[in-house]
Amino acid sequence: MIHSLTETILSHDSDVVLDFGFWKRSDRIATRDRYAALGYQVNVVSFPVDSATQIEHMNRRQEMNTERHYSFDKKTVEILNEQFEDPGQDEGTMTKEEFLQKTSLPRA
Repeated sequence: MIHSLTETILSHDSDVVLDFGFWKRSDRIATRDRYAALGYQVNVVSFPVDSATQIEHMNRRQEMNTERHYSFDKKTVEILNEQFEDPGQDEGTMTKEEFLQKTSLPRA
């Protein structure tokens, strides 16, 4: 469903940001190749964060959110992080700074 909606939005000359998953190299490449094959410019931007900062942000979000949500502890985050495949240079991944230099998006 998300890919169908993405393709509809792209067909109306609008940009789309997919901010989910992409834990596996194969998923990132397949998604990039899917939209590139349709003729769309694809930018893969990485926002790396160290584990301590990640856990700090997670704790803060969980303290602020009183609605139903998935709750994680430090050990769960560490286990999940072991499953993440860092983007390689051969994936064409840009840093946030590189992406902002390339685009006209406002800098925050």
